[in-house]
Amino acid sequence: MHHIKFNIKTEAPILISSNSGDANMVSTLDHIPGTVLSGIFAWKYIDKMKLDFAKAQEDDFFYRCFLNSGLCFSNAYILKESQYFYPTPFSIQHKKNDENKLYDLLVNDVEEQTKTNDNYCSIIGEDQLNIVSPAKSLNFHHNRNREDKDEREKIIYNYESINEGQEFSGKILGSKKDLENFINNFNKSIRINIGRSKNIQYGKATIEFLSKEPEEFFSDLDIVNQEIETEFIMTLLSPAIIYNENGFSTNSLSDFKKLIAENLSIPKENIDINKSFIKSDTIENFVSIWRLKKPSETALSAGSCFKVSIKIWDENIKKQLFELQKKGIGERRNEGFGRFVLNWQNLDTETYCISDFKNKKPDEFKEAPPIIGTNIVKNIINIEYRKETQYRALSDCYEFSRNIPSNSIIGRLEIIIKNLDNPEKFCSIIKEDLRKPAIDKLKKCRNENSDLFEYITKNVFV
Repeated sequence: MHHIKFNIKTEAPILISSNSGDANMVSTLDHIPGTVLSGIFAWKYIDKMKLDFAKAQEDDFFYRCFLNSGLCFSNAYILKESQYFYPTPFSIQHKKNDENKLYDLLVNDVEEQTKTNDNYCSIIGEDQLNIVSPAKSLNFHHNRNREDKDEREKIIYNYESINEGQEFSGKILGSKKDLENFINNFNKSIRINIGRSKNIQYGKATIEFLSKEPEEFFSDLDIVNQEIETEFIMTLLSPAIIYNENGFSTNSLSDFKKLIAENLSIPKENIDINKSFIKSDTIENFVSIWRLKKPSETALSAGSCFKVSIKIWDENIKKQLFELQKKGIGERRNEGFGRFVLNWQNLDTETYCISDFKNKKPDEFKEAPPIIGTNIVKNIINIEYRKETQYRALSDCYEFSRNIPSNSIIGRLEIIIKNLDNPEKFCSIIKEDLRKPAIDKLKKCRNENSDLFEYITKNVFV
């Protein structure tokens, strides 16, 4: 297997949709998926070769490389100061109140409370981490009424986007012959459009191929001479889609273990997953040809890691394991899924320290929000305060369940409140102007701690 490297530089904000759970928020992924890159190059190839779109599958190269998994397009992750970064393994966690103290929980049992790092990292040497997170921004927009171009609906929403001026790096894997054909069909540098809203200010980028010719591929981290024994660490660099025996995607450790055994041609009983740190992902992407989304798949998230041991070990198993590392594991590998690396973390390293390379989290608004947006936010806050006040008042009200005053007295209090703008005046009127029979009735209404007269003159308004 061979590969060619590429870098992508964003020239405008990039928006690659992800699920946020907020109807008024369009969130973005913080990397460029292989599925997106595969689609971009497929369209570029059709355009360059002037293929009939309906008959593109009749072209041998197009069918083999884009439809039949001949090429694998990896995810493109952040590149900074010539360093390549990948999703931080979930087992590397920092002390809850100290982000600079990191433990690898695959090899270290820690009693302290820890938290995962939702960033990208580069492991330097045996015990040092460089950590970055791609710079992102929030941009305000408002809905447009498509039927009347002059009218605008007063609905504010915002786009989260990857900032311009950043670099991302990835690889294209395949046979030497197919990669040579690929290089010959494309220029060294190509202008591309990525993600949503490409017709306005989003999506512009340049992809540059760094490899003049295909290079032999060993691992995603370019480790040539890897040492591995019967016990090793396996870390996912991209989500892995695993199918169970019924053909459904799953995040089951048992099915993952079974898949490893099948790929190594050994019985499942000869493999133990001694420890693991995993998260689940839902994979869902849009296919422009269909104008539909692909059916969603459950996947093991990038950053999931496993401490694996194999009971029966020989050179053949070792060789097959390295081959598996090259081709990836699970389904849809040509779209960048199932990439993993062996022993990225050291089995002997229990703690890591963060270098000075660590960058600040850059999530911020690029533009000042419009006045209408500011007013909407203020109204939301006022409504929430009002709801909270009403809730607390009703909760206290239910406690005064004995000798409730007559409707006339309650109505009188309501009229006084509506005509005043100052709580001190209300207290003064209640104490000085309210007749004694009305005050006595307020005093007869009690909760466990006080009467209603005392409550409204002391506890609430003063």
